[in-house]
Amino acid sequence: MAYIVDTTLFQAEGAFLSWQMIGRRLGMIEHSIRASTVKPAVLQLRWMIKREVGLPTEPFIVWRRNKKLSQPKAITPAIHRSGLFGMSTIVDLQGTYSHVTLTLSGSGGLVYAFVGSPILNTTVAFVPVAAGPSVTVTLTASAMEGLILSNGLSITTVAGVRANDLTAASGWEQYELVGLPVEKNDWAGQGIGKHGTEQGMITSLTDAITAAGQRLERGAPHVGWASF
Repeated sequence: MAYIVDTTLFQAEGAFLSWQMIGRRLGMIEHSIRASTVKPAVLQLRWMIKREVGLPTEPFIVWRRNKKLSQPKAITPAIHRSGLFGMSTIVDLQGTYSHVTLTLSGSGGLVYAFVGSPILNTTVAFVPVAAGPSVTVTLTASAMEGLILSNGLSITTVAGVRANDLTAASGWEQYELVGLPVEKNDWAGQGIGKHGTEQGMITSLTDAITAAGQRLERGAPHVGWASF
């Protein structure tokens, strides 16, 4: 089966969140919520589909694999100086990457990642860089095609994971089926798709509505608004 990677049509991101830390920072756990009722840390997923794609015709699959199998590979970029952002360095990655790791030296500053032209409107990620002879930073985004380095920063090494490398890589395993929380009988015979089929964690599939409740339990915030 052939796969197409287009991060402009379907975007998914994961965030590692410590709700106990968030609750304490907001002053909520001590005053209104017992810490034992809040999960210590979770990986929560969010996804968005571009309007032109339309409604999915069936549940989609969430895949996962060990992060050790996604090690960056060395990049040979094209580098030149520019007057943008006050005499900065423009780094053409000569490809589309979802993960870039840099080793830098210099007086410190910022590194911006962009898609398309190197302007503020196309910035997709940025990271501060401390001053020093060898500082390593990492940028992650759905798609990155180039970098902008503050004046005074020099690249020692650059490596990354191409956006389309993940499709042909090995080690992936099905993790979850995600679809609309509807009754299967309501959609049967309508010719609109396979909605309402069993969903949820691959190891314990259940009906669509129950699976949606489980996703909400895992994915909704465990603490609410702060008192102020």
